[in-house]
Amino acid sequence: MRSVLFAGIMIACTLLGCRQASHHRLPSSSARAGEVLVVGDTTGQLASYLSRPEPGLPQPEPRFDVRPTTQVQLKGNALLARAIVILSNKPYASGHDLNARPQLVIEASAKDSARILHDLLAFEEQESYAFLQHNHHPKMEEKIRRQFGVQMKVPEAMRASKTSKDFLWIATNGAENLRSLCVLRLPDSPKADWARAIDQMLSQHIHGDQASSSMHLALATVQIQQERGIHLLTGQWMMEGDAMGGPFVASVKKTRQGALVLLAFAYAPEREKRNIMRQLRTVVFNEYISYGE
Repeated sequence: MRSVLFAGIMIACTLLGCRQASHHRLPSSSARAGEVLVVGDTTGQLASYLSRPEPGLPQPEPRFDVRPTTQVQLKGNALLARAIVILSNKPYASGHDLNARPQLVIEASAKDSARILHDLLAFEEQESYAFLQHNHHPKMEEKIRRQFGVQMKVPEAMRASKTSKDFLWIATNGAENLRSLCVLRLPDSPKADWARAIDQMLSQHIHGDQASSSMHLALATVQIQQERGIHLLTGQWMMEGDAMGGPFVASVKKTRQGALVLLAFAYAPEREKRNIMRQLRTVVFNEYISYGE
């Protein structure tokens, strides 16, 4: 099926058949997460669409880093790109791991831009969770399970923790590349009050270098949406009385007693944050999290 779909885009059927028959291991794909090779976008329309700003970041960053190319150039190392989109007048088709792993190859027309974006984002989410599965911290996961009844994967690099009633903070040790996960239990309250309730708990439990500094959500930036029965909050956080701040993402799960919140935030000055926040979003929002209900 794969070779039939992509025979016309310079992925040789015979080569694919040989690889599948001999079970040879595919090479690692090139390019980093968030990069996509776009073939045949003569008008630049798709590149412009995929390069729109990623929501929820403090500074503008594109949803995808687009590398334009032509069908003539789609050969050799170019076929190993992590994500390839070929524009044509053929029906929409996609395949995974055709020439490298991980890899997504899409053939579609420019009118399919929204579907292309959806599939690219789904691919990045899938690969982010695959990485998390192989790089997680069982000890911290057990700590969360015992205190909150939540079973989830915690990034392996998160090794420091602070626990108090209804609140757990787990973080990496890097001061200039801090990634944190907070698990907290909220009392029963309307959805409109969640951000303020989370803000109050963060200010009580997370403090800066100065005794008077504490963490807050920038409430005016908070956006709430619902996906798969879970409410997602995104926006910015700041350290009152300090020059720290950055993006956060949180999932809120209603329970009989109130709500369970999984909140992740990053502090990475002078660094791009798109891929960091996509990884953290996967930590707090994926189909494998169990809330023990």
